[in-house]
Amino acid sequence: MVSAGWILIILLFPDAVGRLVQAKCTLSGYQHHGYYKDGDRIIGGFIPLTRHPSRTNHDFRTAPELRERLHGLEFKSYLHVLAMIHAVEEINKNPHLLPNVSLGFHIYNAVFDDETALAGLFGLLSENGRAVPNYHCGGRGGSKIVAVLEGPEADQTSRIATAILPYRYPQFSFGHLDPELRQKVRFPSLYGMVPSERSLLASTARLIRHFDWRWVGLVTSNDARGKRAVETLREEIDKGGGCVAFTWMLTEDAYLGPAQLLLLSNIQRSSANVTVLHGTRPYVETVGRILSWPRVHLQGRVWILTSQDEFPAENKFSSLKNFDRALALMGQKRQIPGFERFLRRIKLQDFQGDSYIKDFWRQVHNCLWLHSSWMPRCTGEENITISQARGRKLLSPTWGYSIYNAVYAVAHALHALFSERPPGSPKDFQAWQLLSSLNKVRFSNLAGDDIFFDPEGNLVAGYEIRNWVFSPDGNLAVSPVGSIRPQAPLGQELVVDANRIQWNRRFEQVKNRLQRGGLEIVVEQGSFYPCVNQTQPTAPGRRDP
Repeated sequence: MVSAGWILIILLFPDAVGRLVQAKCTLSGYQHHGYYKDGDRIIGGFIPLTRHPSRTNHDFRTAPELRERLHGLEFKSYLHVLAMIHAVEEINKNPHLLPNVSLGFHIYNAVFDDETALAGLFGLLSENGRAVPNYHCGGRGGSKIVAVLEGPEADQTSRIATAILPYRYPQFSFGHLDPELRQKVRFPSLYGMVPSERSLLASTARLIRHFDWRWVGLVTSNDARGKRAVETLREEIDKGGGCVAFTWMLTEDAYLGPAQLLLLSNIQRSSANVTVLHGTRPYVETVGRILSWPRVHLQGRVWILTSQDEFPAENKFSSLKNFDRALALMGQKRQIPGFERFLRRIKLQDFQGDSYIKDFWRQVHNCLWLHSSWMPRCTGEENITISQARGRKLLSPTWGYSIYNAVYAVAHALHALFSERPPGSPKDFQAWQLLSSLNKVRFSNLAGDDIFFDPEGNLVAGYEIRNWVFSPDGNLAVSPVGSIRPQAPLGQELVVDANRIQWNRRFEQVKNRLQRGGLEIVVEQGSFYPCVNQTQPTAPGRRDP
């Protein structure tokens, strides 16, 4: 991964090769300046705001165009920029956190594109308006950078992690990290602001053990991620004396060939009444469509949905109605503390140098900057009202809470680093010196959540257990029925209010015993597995719905 990344960097920036002896921090064609606000220390941000009109396949014979190629602002994505700015401003106003040290930011539009993100990265490391690999040219924030925040695309995280590896800048990813990137030995300065997938699956197994469900199935994607999920969940369920009865691995195109149909018929005859569905939101929707097919009869069971993605709480999703009364483990989603107040008081003049604020302003206020007879004209004096903020779901951007916590993690680590020094000593330091403080940082944010990282640099966070209930008209209502907090004291990690759970009406009481092991049946893209070759008696304290 690393060697390929460096080859790509050299190919993308040919003007830099062979000219470093001149020590000129220039890269022809570079026009990617970002939104900058000065401070004693600078946090770089790479947040996708726009998309390319089209994707270009490079032949590596000509240098790519490095200027920002815009295709309309992604309205909800800009809220992530505002979340970062809000966190920085909130910290700067706090007299007890980083006193006498101000934070600034340099935010780039990553354009959902690797090469543009890399161009911005070298612009961050070099003097403003210029970019060259392997140079620190000072200028606007060049020697002030303390961390880089990026996401949510996994490929982009990989490229940036490879490029800044020699500098040891702390890197915070607010997207889903590939397990290979979660290796602290290879990427010692990378921190994941989304809990690892293994943590999610371990929490799922904990919930299964709580109800003494010993015989469960697993449906997941037919890719490397799905294979890791099968291995992890089987390992975690085995610890509690249970068994993964079958796995069904499907692609998102929902194709059911002869082998898949044979496997499906065996699954439908299985006595496992509990099935875990693990995957992304599009994958969950795909499986929901499959359950609607006439030949599929898997509705009369308990579904446990595990996904790092968010599902709208009240909307019509016909493909998901087959998961009525399911339990879903989702990351605990919070409103960003103080974000509503921040949105209500922002003014256009406060964003000098931001080339995207006018587009955001136009969309949020439904106005035009040019005269029009069918829409009001923007004045720049409009205010975001409470009804606007809540009605348009501005208060909880998808990755906003993770971005907010990442900025605060940097601030607390800096505070700890400076506090260890004698009063009046210089505040100069190398970026790698901050890593030790980050590895030990632990604080409670203004939402009351405990923020810290495990030894691999993963955020330690809990999950909310939600009960999906569809109304007759197809609307989905999501009710919290419990939570899992791995960091809680022993015996208090799992809290479930079983009285609030609405179970599938066709669900038969789950038998609290292991089934007899049988002949393993292996079918392409799925398997049946033998368990223990004995029947164990019913354990005391069974919890059947």
